[in-house]
Amino acid sequence: LPQNMEQVSGILRCVGTNSFILNDGSQINDVDIFLICTGYQYSYPFLHSTCNISVLHHLMIKPLYKHTININHPTMCFIGTTLLVNPFPQFELQAQMFVRFLAGLIDLPTKDEMQEELKSEMESMEIEGCPLRHFHKMGPKQWKLNQELARIAKVSDVPSYMEKLFNLICDRRTNDLLHYK
Repeated sequence: LPQNMEQVSGILRCVGTNSFILNDGSQINDVDIFLICTGYQYSYPFLHSTCNISVLHHLMIKPLYKHTININHPTMCFIGTTLLVNPFPQFELQAQMFVRFLAGLIDLPTKDEMQEELKSEMESMEIEGCPLRHFHKMGPKQWKLNQELARIAKVSDVPSYMEKLFNLICDRRTNDLLHYK
């Protein structure tokens, strides 16, 4: 974060035009900008239990093949579950894979193979010390996922300049948040 920015959690109430009481009882004053970042929490209360989709800690949807296709019911997909990605190119690849599967133009691995791949990915995260609540956070892993989605769908991958542009923007945002745009 920039030096003139402070991240806090748990705003209890606003007191005055530019002051806040935090949940811990402390007070912050002279606030110029109040930016709310709530994060992402997945919830699908409208899905019937026979869909066999579970959401762990509101942050990990499973069992999904390539963060997209319901392993138990492959005619059901979730486009856009991944975070920290260049969204539209990846979501397009997810949609292409799903539609091409539905149209019979590609085959998916067997249910057992998809479950084994998901299990392996979860075990790798555990070995790396990464909690499952970060399962859909891709960051640099998005490019490998994009390649896999394109390979499975038998379509073109995201052009390499997109990765370079994404990384440049992320670097600028990290190092100069107030002026990166």
